[in-house]
Amino acid sequence: MAQQIPSNCDPALVEIAREVCSKEGLDFESLTLHQTRGLMYYWCSTCSGTHPLTDLVILKKKKVCTHCDTPVKLYATSNKFGKLRRAIFFQHLAKAITGKKGD
Repeated sequence: MAQQIPSNCDPALVEIAREVCSKEGLDFESLTLHQTRGLMYYWCSTCSGTHPLTDLVILKKKKVCTHCDTPVKLYATSNKFGKLRRAIFFQHLAKAITGKKGD
């Protein structure tokens, strides 16, 4: 198991993160707490905090923080996990919309 997974993280999101990391050749189980948080959380500058990706909603083609109703950008190049974070978010969103348990 990853060294630590944040306690308030959705198990479905953790499973998606494992799948995405596996597809990219990254060993999810060897990640530190900071790395797993970087994959499964987003930063909201208005709230000045991190929140699970499951707290983002899509509204008029924007991703919006449910804590403060402010648009949030998920940059693909913000750091080495940016691309993976976006992939995890959109895969989680797709599964929520379609109700699928797996790919």
